[in-house]
Amino acid sequence: MSQSTDIEVKLCGLRSVEDVRAAAAVGANFAGIVLVPGARRAVTLEVAAAMVQELASDPCRPIGLVGGAVSSADVRRIVATTGLRSLQLVGNESQARGLLHDLGDLELDLHRTLTLPSELDLQDAAEGWEARGVRIVFDAAGRVGELGGTGHRIDADAVRPLLHGTRGLAGGLNPRNVADIVRDLQPALVDVSSGIEDSAGVNDPALMAAFVEAARRAASEPHPEPVP
Repeated sequence: MSQSTDIEVKLCGLRSVEDVRAAAAVGANFAGIVLVPGARRAVTLEVAAAMVQELASDPCRPIGLVGGAVSSADVRRIVATTGLRSLQLVGNESQARGLLHDLGDLELDLHRTLTLPSELDLQDAAEGWEARGVRIVFDAAGRVGELGGTGHRIDADAVRPLLHGTRGLAGGLNPRNVADIVRDLQPALVDVSSGIEDSAGVNDPALMAAFVEAARRAASEPHPEPVP
């Protein structure tokens, strides 16, 4: 039997200073702030800047999600206005790679969302990003080409061979199922948005706390050694 390393938790789709304060209070590692134009959970740059400032001296790190119709100039403005030093690139692969190329001088901590199903060879795509120092998070899409953050449950059998190292997992996670998923797939990071929202779509501190506790408890349990 082996003991899992400490899992990291990202609470995403946070929309206010109160939300990131609650995320920090429950021990989240990352507080996700959506800056994708037109996205339901998107916030303004002014709100994002206040959220980043709230976490200035906290170990919980703010991370901004960018993608969609966003240019490298837009991302530079986002970074300059909000103070974000961590970004997660979502959406089209060629556009995301263009942003990576154009923003190399900013010394940002970058994550990349890759969605399933996909027309890409996801193992090759993930390795290509990782070779550039970018961390991978796999998410579920309702259809090929759709952005993540949909609340769709990820296909465990499809993602299992892709999960190793520092790679993370999103897609339909919530406080009720995250423990079983962590035991089964053993991701290095779990990422949730819809699973911490109440029935009105508002982020709920109680659900945040329950999610973090369930994920960490499951990750601390002994796991069978992998079969060679």
